[in-house]
Amino acid sequence: EGLSPEIQRQALIKAGAQQLFEDLGLSGYSGKTRPGFEALLTAIAAGQVSQVVCNTYSRLSRNAKDSARLDDALLEAGATVIGGCCEVGPEHIKALDELLLRRGHKRLTWQDLAA
Repeated sequence: EGLSPEIQRQALIKAGAQQLFEDLGLSGYSGKTRPGFEALLTAIAAGQVSQVVCNTYSRLSRNAKDSARLDDALLEAGATVIGGCCEVGPEHIKALDELLLRRGHKRLTWQDLAA
């Protein structure tokens, strides 16, 4: 059973999710348009979403292009924290870094954080 859609749905509802965006049967790897993901981006842009919670980042985005689109929508909506999980790889981090630099943010290093 693992992380079946029903188990994920129930965990999110238990955590207080008020709206669910689902793309059942569509892999983030497929390159196909995912209506649930697109609806999430639209809801974020319309100010209808104040938090995005997922069981694992791989349920939300599995490629740097979608991650960058989501991060951009969140930043445009005023997000101050964007996080990932163990599935976030170098390509995702690079895409977020490039997005933040384009938006005029300073690149932080570990020395900045230790100061």
